Amino acid sequence: MSTRWYPIYQKGGPQLRVFLPNFWMKLVRPTHNQPPNIVQFSCSMEMTTPDIKNYLEKIYNVKVIEIRTRIALGKTKKLLELEMLSKRMILNMHMLLCLFKRNFSF
Repeated sequence: MSTRWYPIYQKGGPQLRVFLPNFWMKLVRPTHNQPPNIVQFSCSMEMTTPDIKNYLEKIYNVKVIEIRTRIALGKTKKLLELEMLSKRMILNMHMLLCLFKRNFSF
């Protein structure tokens, strides 16, 4: 799922080999103490659980055991005249990783 348009083929044009979607993932420090084989990410709302698993396994060669996702509300901002709150939702993701029997630490 991407918002980018794949370019139309034109005769004599270069062949496109890689298509990168508009997905992003950010490794964040966990708020609570967790075992060293659990890693917390924050990612875009468009990513689904199979997208996350395929992204990590195919690109970074990381074996994913379990993925748990939750949607958390972002920061709220008060608009000046409308007195409404705008909230930005962020998909927070917890995942259990097994990377060559090694643990991750910050």
